[in-house]
Amino acid sequence: MVVAFPVGLIGDGGLAIAPFAFGALAVAGGLVALVHVARMRFLLARNPWTVRPCRFGSVGGGNGQPTLVLWPPEPPSDSEQLGPAAVEPRGPYEAVMSVVSVVWRWGALEACDGATVWFVGSRRWGGVVAAPGTMELFWVRPLRIPPLRWFLARRVLDAGGQRNRR
Repeated sequence: MVVAFPVGLIGDGGLAIAPFAFGALAVAGGLVALVHVARMRFLLARNPWTVRPCRFGSVGGGNGQPTLVLWPPEPPSDSEQLGPAAVEPRGPYEAVMSVVSVVWRWGALEACDGATVWFVGSRRWGGVVAAPGTMELFWVRPLRIPPLRWFLARRVLDAGGQRNRR
């Protein structure tokens, strides 16, 4: 898309494109946000919330890498089986997720460190996490690279000690 301006009104016209470029970026960001909202609504409408024990921590400097370590949900009773547990081969946890959020929203998850969160989704595809008692929803994605996943889980668990499942 080429936009032409009279040279006499706005200099040589090179800086005149900047507002349109920023506008295009804002529109693209808004469209991405709408897609995320639609995905979140679809996921929340079709799946139940589960209560998961968790650990949360930021690994690294600066913004860090927000890491959420989830354990399988507690069974409702000892006699009721929920199916085979899909547990990581290197740890007692079920999944290591990366939180898709900005740093100033992490406070809700930091308050849940060592407690529980509400989770909708799967350990393979990620999902939505909510801190109990708040209206904050967070996208979480699984970490696909096993050495990175194990490193981040170890750093988060070492920061506050291992968490027992029960």
